[in-house]
Amino acid sequence: AAAAPAPPAPGARTGTIARPRLVAVLDAGPGQFLRQLEVAPRLAGARFIGWQLVQILDRASPLHDVDVAPGDVLIAINGQPVARPEQLQAVWESLRGADELTAELRRRERPVELRFRIEPPAAR
Repeated sequence: AAAAPAPPAPGARTGTIARPRLVAVLDAGPGQFLRQLEVAPRLAGARFIGWQLVQILDRASPLHDVDVAPGDVLIAINGQPVARPEQLQAVWESLRGADELTAELRRRERPVELRFRIEPPAAR
C-alpha cells in the first residue's frame, strides 16, 4: 500500500503562480534560482533518489511561501526527473509553456505533491 501523504509544513501546497513572475524567474536562469537554496544529493545506497533541501538561503525566494521544509527530497517536476543538469534544463525550458507546475517530493519517506496553476494560461 502507498504511504499516506506527509503532514503539511507551513506554506501552500496548491495555488496560483502569476505567469509574469514565473517568466522573470525563468529569464534569470536556473543558476540564479539555485543560489537561493542549499541542496544535497539524497542516495539509497549508490542510487540517486532526488535532491534534498538543506535550507532556503534567501527569504525572498519564491519557495518561502510554499510547503517545503528542510529534509524534503525533490523527485520530479511536472513528472520529469531533475537529477542531471540536462534534465533540469529541459524542465526549466518546458515551464514557459506550462499551465501547471507540480512537484513530487518525499518528506520523511512519505509523498508530498505541490500543484500550482500558472495564470494566465500559455498562449497556444
